[in-house]
Amino acid sequence: MTMVELRKRWDTAEGRALAAAVSAWLYGRARRPRNLDSIDGRHDLRGLAMHHLQSQRPATIYGTVENARWKDLDLRGASLDHMRWSSVEVGGCLFDGASLDGLRVWESSIEHTSFTRAKLEGALIGAGEKYPRNQWRHVSFQRAKMRDAIIHNADLDDVDFSNADLKGASFRHSRLEGIRFAGPLRDVLFENRDFVTVTSVGHPMRSVDFSDSEFYDVEFRGSHFDSVTFPTSQEHLLIPRFPSAARWVLHRLEGDDSEWSRMLTAMLSGGLVRLSAEDSTGFFIRDDFVRWEGEGFADFVFDLLRSASLAIAGEAP
Repeated sequence: MTMVELRKRWDTAEGRALAAAVSAWLYGRARRPRNLDSIDGRHDLRGLAMHHLQSQRPATIYGTVENARWKDLDLRGASLDHMRWSSVEVGGCLFDGASLDGLRVWESSIEHTSFTRAKLEGALIGAGEKYPRNQWRHVSFQRAKMRDAIIHNADLDDVDFSNADLKGASFRHSRLEGIRFAGPLRDVLFENRDFVTVTSVGHPMRSVDFSDSEFYDVEFRGSHFDSVTFPTSQEHLLIPRFPSAARWVLHRLEGDDSEWSRMLTAMLSGGLVRLSAEDSTGFFIRDDFVRWEGEGFADFVFDLLRSASLAIAGEAP
């Protein structure tokens, strides 16, 4: 069956009644309907348009699924926009090609689940400091549409973002381990400072693979890198103890009123305010500077940063 045909089966009188029963079940309000089909060992909910139900708690936002267990569900192509998961366990599910724009997730665990080609624009798949961290393990977001998504205060293990559209997305105060990226990354922020102090590195990035990525204005704040591979096709610099290196460059630029000097001074001064963590590692892609001001500016910046790195390491005056 095509996806159009799968969705149409929910539009009949019988299908609408079943969709309402399934929605009540997924919200934890009712037992599983007995007349559900299965496919490859999962409950066949492909193409479902989820019915949003009011929470049983008046203060809880409309559309919130609470204290539920979603196991072995096939929700490929389903319409699940603006859902909120609170204390939900998701395991062995397929959301491939589903629409989950605006998803919000708190205190939840998602494992062995695929969101391949799913729509998750503007999703918040993390939680604030008041909530236990969300757990994402063995999850695929390959080719997912995740513009402006926020991954906040979450634990990510063995998660694949290959060729996902992450333009404007941010990874904030999260633990990333065994993560894969591929394809272009545009305007993506990795904020790795400690959530509480913001003056030291929080969780180092471990075993993160960017080797098949292309960076365009990707920023790392307060980072440590452990077994991280960076784009092989782009010249880049890694500078340990970057705040010290930045201050070294700023000192060298004092009294230099050239346009390039003013640009670099403004960039590094702003970076020091944002970085805070003295033990953080700076990361720079040469292509970014070429796009901003040309090859000459890129050479100017990289020469100074290399000199600063050597000086801080005690290998240059």
